[in-house]
Amino acid sequence: MTDGSRANASILFRADADAAIGSGHLRRCLALADRLREWGYECLFVCRASAQSFNGLVRDAGFGLIELPGPFDAARDAEEMIAALAGHGPFTALVVDHYRIDPAWEQRVRAIASRIAVIDDLADRRHDCDLLLDVAPGDAARYDALVPADCRKLLGPRYALLRPEFARRRSEGLARSRTVARILVSFGGIDTDNLTGDAVAAIRAALPDVAIDAVLTSLSPHRDRLQRQAGEDAKLSLHIDATNMSELMAAADLAIGAGGSTSWERACLGLPSIVGVIAENQRETARALEDYGCAVALPVGPDFGIELQQLVTWLSSRPALLSLMSGAGAAAVDGRGVARVAAAIAPPEVAVRPVDADEARKVWEWRNAPEIRATAVDPAEIPWDDHSSWFARRIADPQTLMLIGVAQGREIGFVRFDLAGETATVSIFLAPGHAGHGMGRALLQAGERWVVARHPGVQRFHADVRPENGTSIALFRGADYSPRLLSFERTVND
Repeated sequence: MTDGSRANASILFRADADAAIGSGHLRRCLALADRLREWGYECLFVCRASAQSFNGLVRDAGFGLIELPGPFDAARDAEEMIAALAGHGPFTALVVDHYRIDPAWEQRVRAIASRIAVIDDLADRRHDCDLLLDVAPGDAARYDALVPADCRKLLGPRYALLRPEFARRRSEGLARSRTVARILVSFGGIDTDNLTGDAVAAIRAALPDVAIDAVLTSLSPHRDRLQRQAGEDAKLSLHIDATNMSELMAAADLAIGAGGSTSWERACLGLPSIVGVIAENQRETARALEDYGCAVALPVGPDFGIELQQLVTWLSSRPALLSLMSGAGAAAVDGRGVARVAAAIAPPEVAVRPVDADEARKVWEWRNAPEIRATAVDPAEIPWDDHSSWFARRIADPQTLMLIGVAQGREIGFVRFDLAGETATVSIFLAPGHAGHGMGRALLQAGERWVVARHPGVQRFHADVRPENGTSIALFRGADYSPRLLSFERTVND
């Protein structure tokens, strides 16, 4: 659904993906672009062209694509992109996901985008950006000296950019048996060293009868060899350029693969994993996955096959450990990262209107939904008679402001402000099914604007939050509220 108010609003993406780089950069940008398109933004990609690029993924997803010819050159790339974009823009935001782009490039392109968002996982160079995303856990201060002081930093796996099908299959994945009957092997890219073949051999030596799903791209030089191997092994299935990774992960009991962005997909589905560390930039992610307890890291070396066989044997005989690993992964990654990042880059437009007197039952049904009660100050279910009396009193009280949020023609939540002198106390919840879509902060801020416009005497907003309610704490922190013991406050114009 496209919101007409944003028909000309555009987001620009700059990312490359080919056999050498892999497809991870482009795939996570596509996941983000999908969500922004749902919110009414037009998304355009700029990518380098090459014989072994994955740029077809952009076309297949229905996004605009401009290809830059020739190999990447840091000194020329910004100028070439600006020239290629003649007639396009201006852009609401530019999203950059590229290891070779530096502050000089970012400064040069600021003229074409209101905001620059950088996706990084190396923390090895400076950036001139407004928002920095790194899903790898680690020291929260690692970017302090690398980005401007006012740059907003989104750090940790709760911001992992996963396609929506991974969140949809969580319950299926978490219901898996703890018996290792099916193993997924995926090393991504072209797998030059045929780690896929090594893994299949190790699995067969450890578990002769287990089913194996091996995933690789059509660019792999070992494709023909593995296809012959699959022809001789009835329990080995080869998936070329797979588009159903969430399905394969949900069906597996154990995964073996590289430590790139797909690690967070496996964690989201609660899939215990053995992570083969094949590049230096994967080492920190692999260590973090081990710290979370959802994976075992295995550096790729001369004895990789032997060590993998031993590890598969060891893990497959420990169902209780596999169960713990599954829960740990699902706890670390909830699959809602795309909405969080999209809301930070280009928040959804939310309008508010006063609640009507005949909407008491709708508000009651929303408030009593299990997902809403779980985050309420009082999580008990409210009887209809109690709510009906409360609603009648509140809607008649001039010091109580009750608002319904609307985005893209859909009602998305409720926010109430209780006025007391210069202070407005906030109570907010989203309608069932709208949590995790980046709407909470937009609804809160739309409500605040409505209050200030009509009640200029309000100087601060206050919210009471249960200390164990991480979702609400994150909402108010993200909206610039300051903690006050067991509550949060924000001063108007602060």
